[in-house]
Amino acid sequence: LIGSLSFLYSSTPKEIFETFGSEANAQHIIINEAMLSAMKAQAGEDADKLDKIESMVVLELSGCDQAVKDKFAEEVGNIQLDGYETLVRVNEENVSVKVMGRVDGDTVHDLLVIVIGEAYVMVQMEGSVNMSDVGSMVSIKS
Repeated sequence: LIGSLSFLYSSTPKEIFETFGSEANAQHIIINEAMLSAMKAQAGEDADKLDKIESMVVLELSGCDQAVKDKFAEEVGNIQLDGYETLVRVNEENVSVKVMGRVDGDTVHDLLVIVIGEAYVMVQMEGSVNMSDVGSMVSIKS
């Protein structure tokens, strides 16, 4: 019972990564500097934007049981994190995307991207990016 209720109390990205990353068939990937460099090599004209990313963590649940996906969707669907603002929210027929970040003027820190629907994904990018670059940053990751 405790394990099944733990998702109700996850309130930070770290707790969500820990809670759902341990589920069967979950992909919980921490992207290090070397991997970021490889991504930069393939990013083309947007490579300079990746220079502003210090680390990245990816949680992918598409291979998990539907019950896990439903818990994840419930947990992150209406997530409100202290200090984070919703920058973009898209709800289409089969997918919901939410992009959040800690905003300081024209700079966004700790960008969080949540996808629910055709995929069940959460990506956290730590760094400092210009607000005008957020759209292309999310495009690079999607």
